[in-house]
Amino acid sequence: EDADVTRERVPAVMEGLIAYKNHNDGAWVRGGELLLDKCAFVDNGKGLTLASDGTFPSDDGSRQQVWNSVFIGESQNVGTDGGGNKFYGIGGVGKTWRTLPRGRDFPLRGLQIYDGPTQVLNCTFKKYARLDTRMASAIGFRLDNTWQGSPKNNLTRVKFDNVLSRVYYGHPGPWFGTNEKDGDKTSFFHDLDGTVTGFPDAYVTRIDNWITRNPGCVEKPDWNGVICGGKFAQLYVQARNPHTNTMWVRRDEYPDHPLRLHGALVEAHYQQYQPVLMLEKGYTIHWDGMAPAEITIHPINFDRDDWVRLGLCYPRGTQFQIIYQLWQRSPKKFYGDEEVYPAYSVEDIENSVGNTYFFDESTGLLFLKVSARYHRKGDSYCSSMCCERIIIDAFVMSDEVANCTLEAYPKYSTPPTETIPLAPYMAEKESCADCGSQMSIIFDDRQRYADITIVSSGFYEIKKSLPSYIEVNGERITGRRGYLVVAVDVRTGDVTHQRIFDTFAQSRKDEAMAKFIRKEIPLESIVLISVKDESSRRANQCVQALREIGAQQPVKTEYRGSFAMIGYKGLIQPSWIQQINLPPKKGPAEIRTRIPLLK
Repeated sequence: EDADVTRERVPAVMEGLIAYKNHNDGAWVRGGELLLDKCAFVDNGKGLTLASDGTFPSDDGSRQQVWNSVFIGESQNVGTDGGGNKFYGIGGVGKTWRTLPRGRDFPLRGLQIYDGPTQVLNCTFKKYARLDTRMASAIGFRLDNTWQGSPKNNLTRVKFDNVLSRVYYGHPGPWFGTNEKDGDKTSFFHDLDGTVTGFPDAYVTRIDNWITRNPGCVEKPDWNGVICGGKFAQLYVQARNPHTNTMWVRRDEYPDHPLRLHGALVEAHYQQYQPVLMLEKGYTIHWDGMAPAEITIHPINFDRDDWVRLGLCYPRGTQFQIIYQLWQRSPKKFYGDEEVYPAYSVEDIENSVGNTYFFDESTGLLFLKVSARYHRKGDSYCSSMCCERIIIDAFVMSDEVANCTLEAYPKYSTPPTETIPLAPYMAEKESCADCGSQMSIIFDDRQRYADITIVSSGFYEIKKSLPSYIEVNGERITGRRGYLVVAVDVRTGDVTHQRIFDTFAQSRKDEAMAKFIRKEIPLESIVLISVKDESSRRANQCVQALREIGAQQPVKTEYRGSFAMIGYKGLIQPSWIQQINLPPKKGPAEIRTRIPLLK
């Protein structure tokens, strides 16, 4: 509709897709801002793969989201032995004979997480069970994968029903290959609310990925995974002259457990490596050959003031020219070349804003602080001020192997610590009864819908210039600080009432909002709520009024948090009532859905 890449993307919504009995993929989705709603993926080898619109640095960054959908590994439709069915054998659920996808030992996966960012909300996973001869999991990853995944992959309000294996990271063998390619080792996702792991705000990665671990992590051997707290982002490291090396990343806290990356590219004139790292930690980078003469480092998925300290291995006597630069993708431009100057110690590096370097001749390590100076918006890889990057031109005087491990450690070893501890385990989160898809998945071409988008940005999201609005059938309504309340007729889909209530500044607005919901909004109304900036300070009576139209505790936001809600004022409680309440700095809270109108 509009090919102007400088304008905001318009999401493409696919609703009601039913994919079943596919030998391989139920659906493989690639592209920017693709949203799947009320879909079913049943009896497929892989239910759904969500892939990014492209890769950094060619693309800006976007998301693929699935919500209100169902994934079933083995349904009651067992099929028959014959006809076009190539594979027939014992299923994992009930141990009954049934048709099987692709092969009797093919690992079944409901959701296959790839590069991302993948977002999963209000989805149900049913009937995934492994056998001794075949792995199966509700959540899995691309097999034999050379491509590193995003630390922004996330799941929330998911439900598991008769699932014996929620997550599996693979093992060497048939279908999985060596299970040692870059993507195999670095696949990553964020369990926002704990409904996957039981630990809210937890991250899950492979059990041997030590550069993202800390002492408080919980191992899950049956997943071949580990659950950790922390804050994570990603480096994009581009190497030239030579570009054929294997890169070794060692964290100063776990130097005996390096991450080995071969790079994602084949037959290119450069190589790229994209490790996910725990922020506010120190790392060293080594090579299995001569040190590259040119290295470009982009901090991607870094928010403002996020940082890591890197030490890159070079032969003694190497000279450097290092530049900090802002790079604009489209149209392609470069801004503000800033020379990075030598410092006198590693401590000087850590106290800088990333504009100095230190070359420790005794170890061969070039130390840099890689940090983000600007805010990042939405799902973009880079900041709102373009992509920040550091370019290292090294005048290497030796062709010796650039591996400084023996010189670096134990000199730069540090005791393992937790920057953000793992939250306490909550069994009720892991077995959330009211999570998952609450909607029947049917198709009726006579059914009319209201297309609803709600975005709520708290104080910190507003500072990053993120929007806060309610959109009904393509018409956007914006507000000011506090609650934006919009009523929609459930029979026509028309907006009937809209008001703004600044419950941060004025107590009378709290009473006014409660009265507006109870007295002025008519029955049979869809009620849409979006909070902007801050709403909690004087919100009391209005919180109770929100509960009367379907809100569930906790309703009141934390100070400067985000809150989006779809409620209903009427004599019934529809299944599409929902809310998202996020703490400060975790927003924006977003709901995108289609609500069936009454006939």
